Amino acid sequence: MAPAGSVGSSAIQLAKRAGLRVVGSAGTSKGLELVRAEGANHVVNHTEAGYMNEVRRVTGDKGPELILEMLANVNLAADMELAAKCGRIVVIGNRGDHSKSPRCHDEGARHSRHCALERDGRTDKANNAGHPGRDH
Repeated sequence: MAPAGSVGSSAIQLAKRAGLRVVGSAGTSKGLELVRAEGANHVVNHTEAGYMNEVRRVTGDKGPELILEMLANVNLAADMELAAKCGRIVVIGNRGDHSKSPRCHDEGARHSRHCALERDGRTDKANNAGHPGRDH
């Protein structure tokens, strides 16, 4: 999701209030500035090659625990590759058909737009219930 929009900006504010670490993306310099101003801990340009590697790097090579997706018909496959083991992807928007099965894992779209949220180094035992082997 591009947090430079109103839904993304709200997501950043709620995540920060909850004490989460936020990785936000945008595709323009104005959008990147807005994401920073809203308080994202890390900002990536989703139009640049290799930006997903940067998201992996800042999440300790685990990937985000939560991805909020605004363009699932384009990005869902890439989100599934990027998300942490037992991570969650919340589809908020879609501008067309998508037939990606959540059971499939393959190479996906290159221009994923997302706002990734993850706990800031804390273990949440309640959220780990039912997720054996889940890393935090």
